[in-house]
Amino acid sequence: MRYLTKAEIILANRLTIRNHSGQYISPNNFLNEGALDYLIDIVSSELFGEALYPKLSDRAGYVQYYS
Repeated sequence: MRYLTKAEIILANRLTIRNHSGQYISPNNFLNEGALDYLIDIVSSELFGEALYPKLSDRAGYVQYYS
């Protein structure tokens, strides 16, 4: 499975704000950049060669709960 990169998430955020209005605070519009880095790492993590969160619904739930 291919996951979005940090640069792609930043671009999507910037384009969404530009298209639907809102305030974009340069350079990357982050309140806590470390949280995004953590979520990007955790959804693709493995334990003993197996995906830690094997189903898409597991990953989506984790992101929703911890973001």
